[in-house]
Amino acid sequence: LMPFLSNSLSGPSVWTGDQLGETRNWCFELPEQGLKELGMALSRVKKARLNLLEINSGNFRLPSLDNWFQRLKAEIKSGCGFAHVNNFPVDNYSIEDLEILYWGFCSHIGEAVSQNSDTGFIHYVTDGKKRPNQGTRGVGQPGRTPLHVDLSDLTSLLCIRQAPDNPPSRVASSGYIFNKILDKQPDYIETLTEGFEWDRMGEHADHETATSGYKVPIFSISEGQLSCLYNRNWMESANRRLEKPMSQVEVSMLNLIDELAHDHAFEFEFKPGHIQFCNN
Repeated sequence: LMPFLSNSLSGPSVWTGDQLGETRNWCFELPEQGLKELGMALSRVKKARLNLLEINSGNFRLPSLDNWFQRLKAEIKSGCGFAHVNNFPVDNYSIEDLEILYWGFCSHIGEAVSQNSDTGFIHYVTDGKKRPNQGTRGVGQPGRTPLHVDLSDLTSLLCIRQAPDNPPSRVASSGYIFNKILDKQPDYIETLTEGFEWDRMGEHADHETATSGYKVPIFSISEGQLSCLYNRNWMESANRRLEKPMSQVEVSMLNLIDELAHDHAFEFEFKPGHIQFCNN
């Protein structure tokens, strides 16, 4: 094993669901002045007739939230890697206005990128009229979504209206999962750091390969920090496309990751006005 992948990890991003539930560092609430500034910023950009891609932290000003955003970003980047805002204003606004509010708010955290073939910058998670045109994706399809890692540095999800069965949301610590694998099955680490090919899920250009064309490590170290890329569906799809079925040992490795993620996840209510941020 490479030296930095043979040692267990420590720090605030290594946690179990029970441990995270006992802390409140990840909990954030917008102060009253910040809520007022959101409304004023919305009015300004609408008056200026700016489209989403023209809206940024410079013209969507939220001056009283400067320190608030710094604390939020610190928790996401170097804290537990997860943050939850519980009072974003979703009542009494149209869907179009909520897009602007959410986009402008998130512009103070980072630069938005598209991660789907629709090239949409705001992606609806719904089985309704705004369901994305992503036939190979699980977005908008009823049922449980397995824990996975998305492709951007940071993902954010705002709840405007919850499904009738009020499903909870769940997150897990990649660092904790890595430590448990290192403890229980250290012989798996080498294969997991080598990784698996990923399917492009039919979203590639004509000149691109249908799979990644190379193995994507599940675990690696970047700038001294653990990096994890895991989406079992995309890996298994690539193997089927390449007609290279996974070995029983490889299947056992992925089963172990899923079991650890499930058993040690943090589960929480996700209601209208809640935003979750996850460090990928």
